[in-house]
Amino acid sequence: MPDFLQNVLTGDAPLAERFLQAGFAALIWLCAALLAAALVTALYTLIADVLRRQQRARCFLDLLETGLGQGLSPEQVTVSLSQAQVQVMGRRLHRVAAHIANGLRLSAALEQVPSFLPPPVRAMLQAGESIGDVRAVLPAGRAVLQRTASAAQISVNNLVVVLTVCPVGAAVNWMFMIFVLPKFREIALDMGAPLPWTIGEAFHWSYSLAWAVTGLWLVVYILECFPGAVPRLRHWAGRRVGRLFDRIDFVLPWRRRRMHRDFSAMLALLLDAGLPEAKALRLAAQSTANASFSARAEAAVRELQSGVPLPEAVRRLDDAGEFHWRLRNAARAGAGFMAALRGWHDALEAKAFQQEQTASQVVTTGFVLLNGLMVSLLALGVFGLLISILDLAAL
Repeated sequence: MPDFLQNVLTGDAPLAERFLQAGFAALIWLCAALLAAALVTALYTLIADVLRRQQRARCFLDLLETGLGQGLSPEQVTVSLSQAQVQVMGRRLHRVAAHIANGLRLSAALEQVPSFLPPPVRAMLQAGESIGDVRAVLPAGRAVLQRTASAAQISVNNLVVVLTVCPVGAAVNWMFMIFVLPKFREIALDMGAPLPWTIGEAFHWSYSLAWAVTGLWLVVYILECFPGAVPRLRHWAGRRVGRLFDRIDFVLPWRRRRMHRDFSAMLALLLDAGLPEAKALRLAAQSTANASFSARAEAAVRELQSGVPLPEAVRRLDDAGEFHWRLRNAARAGAGFMAALRGWHDALEAKAFQQEQTASQVVTTGFVLLNGLMVSLLALGVFGLLISILDLAAL
């Protein structure tokens, strides 16, 4: 051991170089392992929190409906659940009950504890308070929870594919470029054979694809995880970041269709309850929990207040114009907005599911093809280099 340290300290170049290379390789592998562990842990934590919140919200809505059926108010039901120490809803229920004990309504108390229920469900309960019938909005809240659970499962499947394919391929590529390729180059130069141009291009494009795949993987990872993250994360990131992700959600066609579905269902319910059109528009837009959609709804409210009929004002909310004529026909039918629009709501949900599945297949297939191309270029360069070295050795 003293001889080893003396050789390193006195500058024995080969030994010191091997020592540094081994330490550098171990450090890189350790950093890669820590990064992978951090990403997997973050993914597990976010998805587990979303699923727990869905279970908590589903249980709360069921118990709330039972209490309302017994003649209790929403506030009385919440306080009684807190006093009964219902374990599945955790400590957040006690915080909500404490705010109610201080004189707040249920919707205001839920706003003080945003992590207790998903934002669309909170907005729907607020709309139910506005019409004086919270029980009427509970089916819409359950539909949101059921759809969110399906979306969470799709996100898990997508991220498992992306996590197991993309980072591993890129890491192998980088390790080869850092540790293996320089050795091949040294062997080729010692034998008097410079690296062929085509082989160098294959390595270059494989390395570039590794960076491109990693960048795309990070984008997909953030887009899949952040919208379902706990509200505290959105609050920590700031309103501007939250609005950015709301805008992205609005651009994605399947998420926008589901927003239209929730908005249309809540608007029909509020209009059937006799609320003024402007107030019904605002409350229905809030049920989507999306700032971009709410901004368009505010523009529609301004047109409505200026004298534009409701079917014309909602043109801003649907670029295709389908909602405009469906709402106009529902108003003429006279059988109630909810009954007249129920078929369209089912069609929106089916179309959103189809688009989401298509996007999922395209993303996962695209990542697999990009990784296959990256590995193929790497293998092409390696075999080309080996063939060149063997041809020189045969001379």
